[in-house]
Amino acid sequence: MRKPKLSLNLLCAAITGFALPAMAETVQVEMTVKEVDIAIDNAGNTRRMWTYEGTIPGPLVRVKQGDVVEFTMHNHPDNANSHSMDFHAARVDVLDEFAEVKPGDTKHFTFTADYP
Repeated sequence: MRKPKLSLNLLCAAITGFALPAMAETVQVEMTVKEVDIAIDNAGNTRRMWTYEGTIPGPLVRVKQGDVVEFTMHNHPDNANSHSMDFHAARVDVLDEFAEVKPGDTKHFTFTADYP
């Protein structure tokens, strides 16, 4: 009685395993970081904030497990600070790929979203 159930589970696992790579896509993500003064109240007080594609928080990056993510970040040349991006699901060399990007520079790295 146990063998048919085990065989069915193995079959389902095999089918699922083979189906995932076929559904994987390459997702290109490009962001520009810009430091801007943004109003924090109705009295006109502002604070310098980091925006990603002009928004706080930055845009949502949505990928599926198995997708290849090609990420490019531009640090606007008018910025005063270096910036970086940390994708917690990326298994990469953090000292290299997540290294700071100086104003006016661009960073590009690629990773497979295989860690949910």
